[in-house]
Amino acid sequence: MILRYTASLLFFCLCFKNLRAQQSNLDSLMKAESEYKKEDTVKVNLLNEIAFFQQYSDPEKGLGFAQKAIDLATKIKDESGLARAYYVMGVDYLRMDDVSKTLENLQKAARMYEAQKKQNDLARVYNSIGAAYLPHQEHYA
Repeated sequence: MILRYTASLLFFCLCFKNLRAQQSNLDSLMKAESEYKKEDTVKVNLLNEIAFFQQYSDPEKGLGFAQKAIDLATKIKDESGLARAYYVMGVDYLRMDDVSKTLENLQKAARMYEAQKKQNDLARVYNSIGAAYLPHQEHYA
């Protein structure tokens, strides 16, 4: 009985520690992004990482950062950053349970990663597409 409570307490502490670490990373990224003034791939990467971390706390806010990354990546012709931005936007929509927008953005990312021959990133996108279908059981229809 004591072992069960100890294990539960340990699990809770580990989860809380991870949550705090993610918030700390997000705060650091947001500070770096606000201080970074150049419009280049570094800025695109910062925006993408902020949008990605926002999925855990505020995915709707993450969408704004993903859109900024899309706009900047398009402007500076950063194809890699643009594909990542569509992927991150799709993941944020996934967290909000908006399947149609999830799939729309993930399919854009998949096409771009395929053209760039980035197999690991493409596999990550396909995994997220599968996750979008899973809770809705649409894959059985």
